[in-house]
Amino acid sequence: MKGDMNMKKIKRAGDTGSAWKLAVLVLCVPVLTYMGCETLTFNNPNAPSLDSASIQTLATGVETDMRNGLRFYVEATMTLGREGYFFEPADPRFTGELLFGPIDAGGFLSQTPWTTRYRVIATCNELLNRAPDLTSEAQAGVEGYARTMRAYNLLMVLNYVDEDAQGRALRLNFDGDLSVPFASKTEAFDFIENDLNGANTALGSAGNSFPFQLSSGFAGFDTPATFSQFNRALAARVAVYRGNFSAALTALQAS
Repeated sequence: MKGDMNMKKIKRAGDTGSAWKLAVLVLCVPVLTYMGCETLTFNNPNAPSLDSASIQTLATGVETDMRNGLRFYVEATMTLGREGYFFEPADPRFTGELLFGPIDAGGFLSQTPWTTRYRVIATCNELLNRAPDLTSEAQAGVEGYARTMRAYNLLMVLNYVDEDAQGRALRLNFDGDLSVPFASKTEAFDFIENDLNGANTALGSAGNSFPFQLSSGFAGFDTPATFSQFNRALAARVAVYRGNFSAALTALQAS
């Protein structure tokens, strides 16, 4: 009898323990399900946000991105200008399309130079957006640098694509609105020239130094005054392209 009673007690205790475990399991399942389905949000380390980038980071980014694809740009333009030929056995498009055409509108020969330069232009525009938060001299320095670099990269694109039969050359709207028509070659030159002249004016009010450091590639042209010489050299080139040789000589004298 005592054995039977003990067995019954053990069974009741076991039943109570099982019920408790079941209750805990029932409560835990929804919690674990919620936690398991929670969205994990973290910053993409390969695509950092521009919002957190400093003026120095953006200025360095302009220089860095300018170098990306530069070898490809030189190889393509020297072939277009018949100054040299780049023979690539694995890809005959470097000679076939560039020399005889037509160039594939969706291929790398047309897309790479365009996207590379406009990536730099986007960073220049971000610099200009940040400029109003700085002191007046620093703001002028950022404007002078960013507008000069934007003009330079637009000029590189224009030299590469020129103008098609419909009079389309560059995109001068930078908001991504594809409904805005392309600018003509004349409009593109006007924009570039205005950027260079506006940048040069800003450099004259930028004090003795930039609010950021330039790389050793700009040694000797890393202050607002000396960077203005680089700006005027670009202005002289644009003036020559437009056939305005007196303006080119004036700009050269300041370069």
